[in-house]
Amino acid sequence: MSWKASIFLGITVCILQGCSQKEKSEQTSQASSSLETSQKSTFPEVTGIQLIQFGEAKIEDTEYEGKPLTGVVAEIEFPVDSTSAILNASSIYANGSSKDPVPVLALFLINVDDTFELRALGGTQMRGWKVLIREDEFHCYGSPARMALLMQEGGLTASSKAGGKIKVGLVFLEELSNISSITILGKAIELKQG
Repeated sequence: MSWKASIFLGITVCILQGCSQKEKSEQTSQASSSLETSQKSTFPEVTGIQLIQFGEAKIEDTEYEGKPLTGVVAEIEFPVDSTSAILNASSIYANGSSKDPVPVLALFLINVDDTFELRALGGTQMRGWKVLIREDEFHCYGSPARMALLMQEGGLTASSKAGGKIKVGLVFLEELSNISSITILGKAIELKQG
């Protein structure tokens, strides 16, 4: 099964077919458990994280109109036989002038090697957005695999026995000037203007 099909199946089962209250409760419990586990455990080893671009961001959605947003595009490389990585608000966050880290608001997939199996965690919500990072537009709609994933609850697991790369777009609800670095899976990346 391709990564696109996995995401489609993982996210849309409850959205399209509807879930009973018990199923929703179980999924929320699983997501909470996953968040707690990811916060307590060490992150999987990654071969590297490359910062592609960053800058002020805009989301075409009235809920975020006029709010300070920062966008980041990064590529995460996983080694052969890597363990599953949980991409969520506790494994991806911004650091800066605020005392507390700023968790990622949304994540969208730009490019994923076919070797990956991706699954949405319970509680993950999809949004059909157009996201602007600096001058680049990202169309997060058209198919479930391209949709932006809200990260307040839920998240995404990524695993690949063959290793490979995932290119993601990230949006943080914080002004760019207040962010000095971002952390992805335990690795800090400085955002240097230049």
